[in-house]
Amino acid sequence: IPIVCMFTGSPILWASEPLTITEEVQLKLGDAFLEQGEYYRATTEFKKLLILFPDSPRAHYAAFAIGLCYFKGEQYDKAQEVFNAFRISYPNSELVQRAMYLEGLSLLKRRLYPSSHLLLTVFIEKLPDSEYAPHAFITLSLIAFEQEDIFNSVLYLRNFLDRYPSDKNCEEV
Repeated sequence: IPIVCMFTGSPILWASEPLTITEEVQLKLGDAFLEQGEYYRATTEFKKLLILFPDSPRAHYAAFAIGLCYFKGEQYDKAQEVFNAFRISYPNSELVQRAMYLEGLSLLKRRLYPSSHLLLTVFIEKLPDSEYAPHAFITLSLIAFEQEDIFNSVLYLRNFLDRYPSDKNCEEV
């Protein structure tokens, strides 16, 4: 006989077996909330994964996703901190290049131009073949433009065009 809630009149259901939380469930919850723009909830689910499954092979993704949630939620100070910590904690992750680029963007969004410029310059020097290197050049151009340094803004765009002539963004420039 089901128990009925006295306030709503609807049946109260319970599982006959204990609910098992898995890494997969945590990731799917986090990803679903991230996709829906529920960044606070997504962050919570990714943090739960790191707490419940600290040795998970997916921990690096959860740690990166926390930074992405902060970035998309326009909490650029937290995003920058998380991406920096991510690069230190997971230096061999395939997401480290994206984290470094997004860290540079987070610094730009906070108008910390010298720090953003330095990080993105180092990024280009260390990882010129990264898929994010062309974006870093464009971002450096934006930084110079924001600082009303038109000469260097144009210079970065020319460097972008010279180094990455087959980049899809060259057609748009």
